[in-house]
Amino acid sequence: MRELPYRERIDIAADDLQFPLDILPTFFADYIKACHHTLGNSIDYMGVTFVWMTSVILGNYLKIKVKEGWVDAPIVWISIVGRAGVGKTPSIVSVIKPLLELNANRIKEYKVKYQAFKEYERLDKQEKKGADKVAEPIRDQFIVNDITLESLVELHEDNPNAVGVFKDELAGWYKDMNKYRAGSDMEFWLSSWSGRGVSMNRKSAKSSFVEEPMISVIGGIQPGILEQFYTDDNMENGFVDRMLICYPDVDVENYCEDEMEYEYTKLYKDMIRDMHYFVQLRVIERNEVAVFDVDAKKEWAKIFDELTAMQNDEGQNEYVRNMLAKQKTYIPRFALMINFLDYCNEEVESYKVVRMEAVQKAYRLSKYFIAMSKKVRMESQEKNILKEIANRKGMTAKDKMREMYKMDAKVNKSECAKILKVSRQTINNWIKEFSK
Repeated sequence: MRELPYRERIDIAADDLQFPLDILPTFFADYIKACHHTLGNSIDYMGVTFVWMTSVILGNYLKIKVKEGWVDAPIVWISIVGRAGVGKTPSIVSVIKPLLELNANRIKEYKVKYQAFKEYERLDKQEKKGADKVAEPIRDQFIVNDITLESLVELHEDNPNAVGVFKDELAGWYKDMNKYRAGSDMEFWLSSWSGRGVSMNRKSAKSSFVEEPMISVIGGIQPGILEQFYTDDNMENGFVDRMLICYPDVDVENYCEDEMEYEYTKLYKDMIRDMHYFVQLRVIERNEVAVFDVDAKKEWAKIFDELTAMQNDEGQNEYVRNMLAKQKTYIPRFALMINFLDYCNEEVESYKVVRMEAVQKAYRLSKYFIAMSKKVRMESQEKNILKEIANRKGMTAKDKMREMYKMDAKVNKSECAKILKVSRQTINNWIKEFSK
């Protein structure tokens, strides 16, 4: 019997695979639990979506000064991973619906204003003298779905605080990275994640420049499609390490007759809109920088050194090492957002001072995303081994399943059934027989 392909050992703490819902203020955590109970939405999907939404709301208004020379905006890229039909998009929408409604209203208002502007422009000089001047409106849309890179940069020029990219399916976003010429889109996105100025000088569009890009991305993707983008090039340039993965074990829930009260959902919508309005009022005047207090700075230094020790560990695989490097950037961003959520209602604007508790919560959130990325890596390795066994000649499907079971008694039964083209019940029956 041939030896199986090499399988890296990747350790994952079970607790880290659960989204730490208590990092959010109690009301928002309870709302997510209520959506899970009444609508069957995934707590993990909703939790990470709330992180993305907070990022888009804050935008460039509030950045975190980690130390002199290191200032970051709360940019996040999040892939919500799951097979078709598990409710990825409904879970996202249940959280960001208040912002989607605000965004839709802005799009409608812009269309009306732009139409008035076009009608004014069609007037001759004499007619314009007798009419009120109509200036060309500025697009203040802040969430986009299907948009070209040129249009995205132009929109960001008009709306410099933030643009959120929400795509039902992220596969297209991944594939568009090198759509025009080798490396062009990839370079743009890598620069924007780091907050470095981005420009667009293509012949098909006017020249555009955003000095402080603040573009956060979220969307759903199926596991098999995600695996295709773990290429050597994308791992070498750090693209995959920047992507935060949410890949929980999700079961399709039975119908629940319970409903949330209208007043409860309205209160949630009002609170999200108030938070957005709170930032919009202030971003007009100035951009602010938050700092760690003394205890938070000590806690951050301790966490940084802990991550460094893990990176320097000779037994650590390169995949995890590279991912840890990007988490050193993400943790201060998480701490900024968590601290803002906890203190944005205080009149003294104390959210500008990041507390130790926010740093600790940020590290827990980071551990969650690290665990999720490890899970994707492990499942990818397992799938490759299962496919190798399935392709062996001269063996029945049952014999192949026996080899899969010998490899790991906790092997993914659904994946085995899919690869061997048998039912899940057949897999269960065989495993009962093997385990006797």
